[in-house]
Amino acid sequence: MEEQAKGPILNPNEMGLAHAGVAVENIASIGEYVELFKNAFPNEENPVSYDNIARAIGDFERTLTTPGRFDNYLSGDSAALKANEKKGLAVFIETGCSSCHKGALFGGGQFDKFGVFRPYQELTGSKALDTGRFEQTNKEDDRFVFKVAQLRNIERTYPYFHDGSVWKLDDAIRVMGEAQLGKKLAPDEVDAIWSFLKTLTGEVPVEARTLPMLPPASDTTCAPTPAERSYERRSSASHHQSCPGDPCAAGAGHPGARRGAQERRVQQGRTRSPRRGRARHGADLPHGRARRGCGGSLTDISADAIERHDEAATGAFVAVGLAGLAALANLVLGRQGRTPRWLTATTLVLALIASAWLGVTANLGGQIRHTEIHAAPTGPLDSMTLRIRQ
Repeated sequence: MEEQAKGPILNPNEMGLAHAGVAVENIASIGEYVELFKNAFPNEENPVSYDNIARAIGDFERTLTTPGRFDNYLSGDSAALKANEKKGLAVFIETGCSSCHKGALFGGGQFDKFGVFRPYQELTGSKALDTGRFEQTNKEDDRFVFKVAQLRNIERTYPYFHDGSVWKLDDAIRVMGEAQLGKKLAPDEVDAIWSFLKTLTGEVPVEARTLPMLPPASDTTCAPTPAERSYERRSSASHHQSCPGDPCAAGAGHPGARRGAQERRVQQGRTRSPRRGRARHGADLPHGRARRGCGGSLTDISADAIERHDEAATGAFVAVGLAGLAALANLVLGRQGRTPRWLTATTLVLALIASAWLGVTANLGGQIRHTEIHAAPTGPLDSMTLRIRQ
């Protein structure tokens, strides 16, 4: 579990930190965390380490267990399950469901083909065909192979299957009967299995549902880099690209992240600058504002494109207006038979300028429509998401 906890922190598709040192330095820059780590690991000279960060996360994740009535039944309380729930358990085992959905989590420990007896999409109505692990391995044996879902709290974790194509649990049970077991389960069998599966629902611990009050960052804490995603292009370097000499890239604090902040008001889904000039750095967007952070990214491209789009739209408006006035003057003077050549030439030039500005505006509008910006959270109740969509 500790090894798994380390993965998302450095994964470019998740938290995307450049290396483990960035996480360690950030935690070490927050005094309250330092004290907590000293208390948790009192015998270590340097308690704030990447291994200990993973250990702390792992210990917390191990508390996220949700025992239900079925666990009480296993512990010897025969009255914990009702008659139809016990029947459902028997049907679950006898029909073969337990051959894949087994173990403490009732699944989650193996990969199997989805659609052994019948193509799954014929039963689920899936619009997009997902070939499962085949997309990663290109091995024919992995076509339509997926990880077996665990059934703990299955009553509450709809919609079902890898593509969320089925919303009702009883419908999912029918699909599994035909696709995996080659059986059309009778209504009473579906109802019995459904009743049994509800006994796997447990209570989520209160501490897991309570938003913690995070300790405040210090002046040396590096500002978070927002996650970015583009539908048409994705730069592998954009997420970790740092400013020249940026201490965040080396895992040190970045007090300069707060200097020279250029704030933008976020209004009606767009970003507007309080003054002219382009922002060269994207950063977190707490409370409807953006400020400079540690590196350039698609966020920067989008924010810059928005400002240039506004400028181009203004230029196009002015150029079109002037071209219109010049054309009107040409029309009036032409009727009087005394149109000067310079006015005709001016009208043509203004029309060309207006066309150019309109082209730039349309191009920047296309960039904006195809870019999505996600702001990274900076604390409890202090995060927002800015999306610019078509």
